[in-house]
Amino acid sequence: MSENMTRTTTTTTETQPHNGGRITYFHGQGSLDELDEETLLKQSPFPIKPDDLIALTKRVLNDNLLCPEAHLKCGPALSEDFQYWSFAVGPINKKSFIEYLKMNLTDAFPDRKMNTFGYRVDPMEFNRVWFNARWQGTHTGMLMNKIKPTYKQLDLPPQIVSLTFTEEGKVSKYTQFVADRSCGNTHGYSGVMGIFRALGENVPFPGVVENYLRKDSHRRSEPGVYFKLRAWFWQRKVTRRTNRRSEKDTRNER
Repeated sequence: MSENMTRTTTTTTETQPHNGGRITYFHGQGSLDELDEETLLKQSPFPIKPDDLIALTKRVLNDNLLCPEAHLKCGPALSEDFQYWSFAVGPINKKSFIEYLKMNLTDAFPDRKMNTFGYRVDPMEFNRVWFNARWQGTHTGMLMNKIKPTYKQLDLPPQIVSLTFTEEGKVSKYTQFVADRSCGNTHGYSGVMGIFRALGENVPFPGVVENYLRKDSHRRSEPGVYFKLRAWFWQRKVTRRTNRRSEKDTRNER
């Protein structure tokens, strides 16, 4: 990496009074190897410039990936070699990702808020945008067209999300991973497992996460038959159990 890619200011400290005590602040590069993001991004060879790439990210999220019926709208925004990665899933290809979106998980949370912030272009991958999200909502709609409303609150842990783009402006990779498992009410889980954990279910369902975390998981582009079968049985069991709890709670309130 050339010298102009890192900050070269002299390492100094500064002490200032604060609430009766003193706090020492750090100024400079030191051993942090802090990148000079502004300079690097100005030198970006990627045809879509940083500000435009962030604007494109927000448009794709709003219009294609996080909108109602996203499975019908996301196709044109994804490249043919698209990959999706998350905690226990990945990579899955474009076809499998669209199938996943057909579950319409977010429809069960009409008041949902993504609470995104911190959009920034990666100074080492000029075609990649990172941001943070703290997803919240209330389960007041039908979940996966099978599970009745439980009226429980969902507070997912903070996640670090990224979209990587081709020069044509299509998404080639979509990643989201939990940043702090100690936050939220899902015991550190995100995605579909986080949703069911917030509704009171024990997750992960036996064998499924282990199946995805095998050494060869990076070679698969879509779920195998074993995964689909176990997921179907688990989903059916969860649906029945959650609906029974909802009916019991309704009777107790009368």
